[in-house]
Amino acid sequence: MADLPLNDIASSNQTSGDDSDPTHKSGRYKLTFILNACAMVFRMIVLSLISFVACPSFAEVGRPDQRRQFEIGISAFSEKNYEKSREVFLRLSAEDASNSIYWFNLGNCEYQLHAYGEAIAAYRKTVELKSP
Repeated sequence: MADLPLNDIASSNQTSGDDSDPTHKSGRYKLTFILNACAMVFRMIVLSLISFVACPSFAEVGRPDQRRQFEIGISAFSEKNYEKSREVFLRLSAEDASNSIYWFNLGNCEYQLHAYGEAIAAYRKTVELKSP
């Protein structure tokens, strides 16, 4: 289903309900509007978290073996190998559950894999760990 600009959706909902219009399907525009709104809210949450957490620093990454795994996870993510990156950050977050950098990157992987519930949970953990 194609994304429609909000203006098109609003104007299409104001039609007289003429069923002869082939682009008018019952509930289609309302569903599109709701999905677009949800996607926009999710993007805002992600952008807020990115600005809150900022860029990870290697000083926040644990032991040398964890640093190497972190680099592997980041490299896999940049190569769009989200599944491999997810596995690395799952393992790292299990080893050091207090490191928000691992949770943040795990959330990014889950988001790219369309596992939105898991992404939100990882981002919430990031905020929880970064909050004073």
